[in-house]
Amino acid sequence: MQEINKLLGDVAFRLGTLNQAKSRFSAQLAPDFNLFDYMRSDEMGLSKCIASLLDPKGKHGQGKVFLEVFLDTFLNPEDISDWAKAQELREVVVEKQANGQRRIDIYLDFGKNGCLGIENKPWAGDQEDQLKDYAEHLKNEKDKFILLFLCNREPSEFSIPRETKDILEKDGRFRHLNYGQVIKWLQECAYKSRALPVRIFIEHLIKFIQTNINGELDMSEEDEVCAAILKLDGGLVSALKIYKALPKAKKFFLNEFNNDLEAKLNERGFHLVWDTALESDRWGCYAGFGVKFQKEQKLYLRFEFNSANLQGMIWGIAHEDAGITKDQVQEERWKGIGRLFDEREFGRGKESIRYPWFSENIEDILGIRDARNWESNVTPWSEIKSGTLAEKVCKLADDVRGVFDKKEHMDLLF
Repeated sequence: MQEINKLLGDVAFRLGTLNQAKSRFSAQLAPDFNLFDYMRSDEMGLSKCIASLLDPKGKHGQGKVFLEVFLDTFLNPEDISDWAKAQELREVVVEKQANGQRRIDIYLDFGKNGCLGIENKPWAGDQEDQLKDYAEHLKNEKDKFILLFLCNREPSEFSIPRETKDILEKDGRFRHLNYGQVIKWLQECAYKSRALPVRIFIEHLIKFIQTNINGELDMSEEDEVCAAILKLDGGLVSALKIYKALPKAKKFFLNEFNNDLEAKLNERGFHLVWDTALESDRWGCYAGFGVKFQKEQKLYLRFEFNSANLQGMIWGIAHEDAGITKDQVQEERWKGIGRLFDEREFGRGKESIRYPWFSENIEDILGIRDARNWESNVTPWSEIKSGTLAEKVCKLADDVRGVFDKKEHMDLLF
């Protein structure tokens, strides 16, 4: 225990010294500044950034350089990607309409015979038959196509049957990419960019993905923690013991948050919905919590982690039945709720089988930095400890309740 205390003390001292140094030289270096703190940083914003770099006619002024690196990096030369390299890219579209209400995040049109679709999934979960529908749409669009699934987790069978995926992969028509691979592509783009402003933009995009999607520590902080571990004779053993204890500590804080939030909601006459999955110390996909204004509601305000280990939080109006199917969805009700939210100042939302309306802009809406990913970011836990997270969730619940202030609007929730 003495070694653990030494390690914790040394880490705290080193990080404190690092923060002092950052503060002292912030005017010259601005180490915490990132362009994406002031830009649209949801899934749509990220898709626009990637699409703009892939477009040879884009404002980056680098022509085909970024697109060629992308094709060389992610498409095998022996598969059908040769048509993409041989033909001119005619158009890059963000959120291309596909099969009714669905939209492919990024669509590249390479002429009459080929197209490339990219489904960008940094935080949100899969929708029923989503990738299957996209593959069918691309097949109907062009004789040759490739569907790229950009996500840090494997595609679920809920979105595309394994047999279908295997066939598409064998034919070179489907590939799964993670954001670590995208970072390598961006690093190559930054190296090849001849324009300093473009290179700076790409470097900020890399930093955003590392921190907000991959949950990586600031490199300088990581170096200091590593140095503290290596300094002590029993540093590695102590660090492993701390690592093993972290889930229990997080479980304690989640329980505190549960109690605090429930008490504050009860004062308003609201009701807390708390998934039992959050009471474990191994958190899988789609765990979450929510707020009902009346217990009988079928649809309610929900906060959900769309990736394992408390990552990828979204928020919106969800059906209480996580297993709801297409046949059970009442389209008019879903559209009615979507219209209500799109008319308010919550930002642009999306729709899924379970959610009439949802959004990834949880950081903006709660005013909490790093609110999407709780695995390695300290901010959400600090907000829980101070009690401010429960207050902010309640404030949002008040605002959402105001959306349904008329009886006919409230009826949509039942």
